Amino acid sequence: MTTTKLNKFLFESSEHFGKKIHYIRAICIYCIINITMISPDMYEIFSSDGFVQKEINDKFIEWYQPRISWITESLQFLNFRENTIILALFSIYLLSFILVFLRYKPLVFSLVSWIGHLILINSSYLFSYGADYFISFLLFVNVMFNLSTILNVKYGSLLYSFTIRFV
Repeated sequence: MTTTKLNKFLFESSEHFGKKIHYIRAICIYCIINITMISPDMYEIFSSDGFVQKEINDKFIEWYQPRISWITESLQFLNFRENTIILALFSIYLLSFILVFLRYKPLVFSLVSWIGHLILINSSYLFSYGADYFISFLLFVNVMFNLSTILNVKYGSLLYSFTIRFV
């Protein structure tokens, strides 16, 4: 009996939650505000000459977790400066939110923004705090919302209802 109620609560489709686009855009706006808040300090946080050296940061995260240093080290052999690479990564990260907001390939760019955010968190582990993990969760939810828009009506509605209830 209890399992049936739980299944009904979590998985029954419901249309009274509002439009997905409003939630998706709210998440994008929140993340864009976050980016603009940390952008003045991006070089001090993420560059090899920043506050926390790469070697110290790497001691706190697993070897397989992607970070900005992987990208900067792999592109420096092409004579790109580290700060240019960091600026390009931030620009891609910001652009992905703008494109999701504008509904241009939203599933692809919501995945790009989520992966980009995970890379930023891994690259600044000692500076990461609750808001960063809250944004990671919101970006996962954003992926689920965008996935629910490309599924057929029945499964999309079911995934959307589940995601709202999960949140």
